[in-house]
Amino acid sequence: QPSPPREFDSTNDSDLGRALWASDESSEAPSRDNSVPPLLKLHIQHDVSPHQINPDYFPPWRRWVIPASAEPSPPAPIPSFSDPRYETFLAVRCNTYLREAPNGIALNCRMLLEKLLSSQHNNSISPQEGEAALHRFFNDRFCITVQQVANKNKEKLFLDIGCLLVPPVERTYIPVDTPSYRTVARLTESVMDSWSSMIPLVPGTVPPRPDYAVGFRREAFTRFQLANLSRFLGSFPAGDQSIFLATYYMCFPFLVCHVAGPDETLDTADRRGAAAAAVSMRAVTELYSLLGMTRLIDRRILAWSVSFDYSTVRVYAHYPVMREGFDPRYHRKLVLSMVYTAAGGDGDEDEERGEERFWRTYWFIKAVYEEWSQKQYERIAWALD
Repeated sequence: QPSPPREFDSTNDSDLGRALWASDESSEAPSRDNSVPPLLKLHIQHDVSPHQINPDYFPPWRRWVIPASAEPSPPAPIPSFSDPRYETFLAVRCNTYLREAPNGIALNCRMLLEKLLSSQHNNSISPQEGEAALHRFFNDRFCITVQQVANKNKEKLFLDIGCLLVPPVERTYIPVDTPSYRTVARLTESVMDSWSSMIPLVPGTVPPRPDYAVGFRREAFTRFQLANLSRFLGSFPAGDQSIFLATYYMCFPFLVCHVAGPDETLDTADRRGAAAAAVSMRAVTELYSLLGMTRLIDRRILAWSVSFDYSTVRVYAHYPVMREGFDPRYHRKLVLSMVYTAAGGDGDEDEERGEERFWRTYWFIKAVYEEWSQKQYERIAWALD
C-alpha cells in the first residue's frame, strides 16, 4: 500500500528543498541566475546527489568543472597587483580580505599555531639538509650571499634565498621510519608553474602563478576517493578546468610562496599570495558546502602564504569565515614577520641568536609539512569518503 500523503512542512529542510527544485523545473526560466542563492540551495537540498545538479543554473564561478570546449569568459577589467585598489577588488569580487576576522581563527587552530611556532626550538641543524645550504647560513657567509643577490632579478633571489626560507618539500630530509615521512610523501611541489587547471575566482582573470607552491598528489587519495572526485575534475588532457586542481599533477594546494623583485614591493607579493590562497581555500570550502557541513571548517586554517624580498619575510595563515546561506569570506592572519638579513653580533650569544633568526621560517614551514598537512589531508579525505 502506498504511504498516505502528508502535509507540506516548511520547517523541514527536505520539503523546502524539493519545493524549490520543483518550482525551478515547473516554472519558466528565470530572467536572472541569482533567483535562489546557489549556496543556500546546496545547504537545504541534502538528498540531491552532485550529478543531479544542473550546471547551467550556477554562474561560472560556482561550477566545479568547466570543459575546455566552453566559450572563454571575456577579460575582466581589474587593477594590477601593484595597485592598492586591488585589495578593494579582492574584497568586492572575491570576498577576500587582507586582515583578520573579528573573531579570529578557531581556538584549536590557535593552539596548533603555537605548537608550530615552538617547533623551531625542538630542531637542530641537520647535515642531511645540504652542506651548501647550511654554509650560507653561517653569519659570515650569509651576509655575502645577501650582498650577491642584492638588486638581482627575482629568479636569482628565489634560487639562492628561497630554499633557505621555505624548504623544498620534495628535498627535505625526514627519516624514512617516521610518520612524518609518510605525511610528506603525499605532497608535491610546483615552481613558477601557472595554475591553468583551476577555475579562477573571477571569470576572465589570469590564473595564479606562484613562484613556489605545495599541494597533494593524486596518488595521496584512494581509488574510492578519486572516483568520488573524478566527476568534478573533468579531463585534464583536454584542458578542462576544475576548482580542485591547481595543475594536472597537484590537487588541493595549500601553500604558496611569492618573491618580490627589485621593481616590486613586499605588499605586491602579499596581494598575490592572498589571491592564490583564496583559490586554494575555495576547493575545501566548496567541498564542505556540497556536504552541507561548513561549520566544520569555520575559521580553520586552510592555506598558507609566504612573501619575501631582499631583507624581509612574512608568513600568513589564511582561513574562511563560513556564514549560513552566504558565500564564505576569506581572511588572513600574520604569523611571522622578520628581517632575516639582521645578523648576530661579535659574541657567541649574539651569533647564536642571529643563526636562530635565520632558521625561524625554515623550521616553521617544515612543521607545516609534517604536522599541519596531516590534519589537512584527513579533513579532505573524510569529506571525499
